[in-house]
Amino acid sequence: MTYQKAVQDLKKLEENPIKTMYYNEVLLSWSKVLKSLNADYNMENFEAMAKALSSHLQYLKNPKFLFKNKDFENGFQESDPVFNISYLHDIISYLLKPSGLLNEPSLELNLQSFNYNMHLKLCSFSNIVAHNQIEFESSDPVFSLCIKMFMQYKAVSKQGFKNDSFKYPLLIFMVFKSYGKKEYNQVDVIKQQLFKCNPNAYLGVIAESIDKNAANYILNKNTNVFILRSGHNYDSRHLQRVLFNFRTKIYNYLNERQIDFSEFVKNGFYQENYTSSNKNYKKKKFINNNRRNDG
Repeated sequence: MTYQKAVQDLKKLEENPIKTMYYNEVLLSWSKVLKSLNADYNMENFEAMAKALSSHLQYLKNPKFLFKNKDFENGFQESDPVFNISYLHDIISYLLKPSGLLNEPSLELNLQSFNYNMHLKLCSFSNIVAHNQIEFESSDPVFSLCIKMFMQYKAVSKQGFKNDSFKYPLLIFMVFKSYGKKEYNQVDVIKQQLFKCNPNAYLGVIAESIDKNAANYILNKNTNVFILRSGHNYDSRHLQRVLFNFRTKIYNYLNERQIDFSEFVKNGFYQENYTSSNKNYKKKKFINNNRRNDG
């Protein structure tokens, strides 16, 4: 797990016995969350995970953990992995368990760059004609589910193929400590890059808190935002409700069906049952798992 490994790695390097003790306390608190994350997804485990996560995040607010002055010199800096939002990567992975996507060899869920803006290599016109090398641009690393693709290509008149590989984004999760105008601009950049490769990709934002001064501006332009903290606290019921709706939004996207055009033309209007049953990856499996795991 991402969060656990980050804390464990720092603990191994720590020479201060008090901070080592603090790392052990944090890992013990996180182990209660980890128990649910390592189990199969079901509503009982989901509720237990949400409660444990709420307790863990509240526990990290203990003043002794935060280095402020000489009286708290054994605490952690705000940039320390103890306070890092990498734990949300673990939560997202858990929520995606029932989909079967994490077992698909061609797919990778990770903090990674994706490729966009396919173009011929910039060079002289004669070299473009002679070599026709395709290039891609890369995004900043984001927590995403990408399909790894291999491509062979050549000009019609050429003999040998050129080989290339790229990562095509399917699900993008923008994870923040606090969501404000700066973070909104980062999301906007990713949106523009997605438009150049997969405008139909899912893009969701999840953060611990939101800048109240920027909330109206942000939410008027993007409602696909999920905030874990209610006021100054991590209320268990609030967190559970937010994560459940976040998961629902993802699975609605995974289960989305395409209009069967022949049925539409035949009947002259669209209805839910006039949609294709085989145009999405393992659609029936997603729906059945979703219904079973949600009770």
